[in-house]
Amino acid sequence: MSQQEYGLSVFGEILAGIISEIPQAHSAIIVDYECEMIDAVGNQARLDLALPAAHWGTLQLMLQRRFAELGFGQARSIEARFGEHNITLAAISAEYFVVVLLGPLANLAHAAYLLRRALPRLLEQM
Repeated sequence: MSQQEYGLSVFGEILAGIISEIPQAHSAIIVDYECEMIDAVGNQARLDLALPAAHWGTLQLMLQRRFAELGFGQARSIEARFGEHNITLAAISAEYFVVVLLGPLANLAHAAYLLRRALPRLLEQM
């Protein structure tokens, strides 16, 4: 039985594939640049995901503007480590981004790699 038969959207299937490959991955969320949640999967409630994703989306926007002013080009991803959680964020397009929330011992580099590898499939579905 496919994940879609369980009620996941195409985006949800891709996100579920990412977090299933990362030990200690808690959840993943797609958000637009107005910080509206598009889809989410994982072991935390959707509303719990929306707030951190919105904050990271704001940071992504600020970094993109500043880096463009400095001639760096567009910021494509952000990785951050905290005491109890880690995140990786990547832009799908100019309008959408994905945030993956991870546990403290998760391999952040592997998570970022898997997320970047999934971006073309996510963009294809937009």
